[in-house]
Amino acid sequence: MSKKYTKVTIHATIQEYEQDLLVYRLQEIGFDSFEETTSGVIAYCLTEIYDETQLASTLPNNTRYRVEHLDEDAWLRFY
Repeated sequence: MSKKYTKVTIHATIQEYEQDLLVYRLQEIGFDSFEETTSGVIAYCLTEIYDETQLASTLPNNTRYRVEHLDEDAWLRFY
């Protein structure tokens, strides 16, 4: 059975140290791979542990984000 992954693209205008704190907080809720971008962070985790409520409570107020569910083949194309 192939694993499914969740990709969350987070759009946040924050300072570099705040971005580091955000990545740390995302790790605490199960995200394990990250890409820092000029507009925020892209975070990945296994879909089976993804929790929308935890994500929303982890993000700064009024943060926009997009969630995509990837199959293993799509995940492997990233790496």
